[in-house]
Amino acid sequence: MESNPFFDLCTDLTDIKGTQVEIEGSFFGTAFGGMKQPLPEKLEDIHVTVECTLQEYYSGSRKSVEYKRQVLGLDGHTTRQETASVEVFVQPGMEENRKMTLTGEGNQQQKRDPTDLHIQFKLTPSESGSNASLFSRKDGGNNLVYCHKVTLVDALQCKPINLQTLDGRRLIVAADSVLAPGTVKIMQGEGMPII
Repeated sequence: MESNPFFDLCTDLTDIKGTQVEIEGSFFGTAFGGMKQPLPEKLEDIHVTVECTLQEYYSGSRKSVEYKRQVLGLDGHTTRQETASVEVFVQPGMEENRKMTLTGEGNQQQKRDPTDLHIQFKLTPSESGSNASLFSRKDGGNNLVYCHKVTLVDALQCKPINLQTLDGRRLIVAADSVLAPGTVKIMQGEGMPII
């Protein structure tokens, strides 16, 4: 039987190699790529949302993204679900709603190219009461807004404002005159890093 040139193509290799799967399939079915089989319906791309705080957008961050996807077995026919992970980098100053596509990192299926993985970045609020919660990004751009509450006595005495930036530096903002409600001071070069 082993002298037959089609022996490896037409035989269940379970007894020979202990694989417990039919590697090549039947001669008229899946052998030679199964020419008579129709193409399966293409699976959808995978979409994942990655939440980042304002501090991560400011300083940069490395995030591990986990997602579930379908993968092909070694025989090229069977599929299984697995949890996959990829590392993505949040660059300092990156836009809040940036999208990233990783080609071929999605679902796998027989006779089709793997689908894509789409990653959507999303700004999540900083922890309440933290220094970062006092900052906001104006219109999703590069300008930062810092809100500071001042007592009436400090406003009348023109006391300087002591604040901590998102990267931990201390800045002192001088009050040139009596502060009124809604007073705005602009500090050049202290917004988001520009990439």
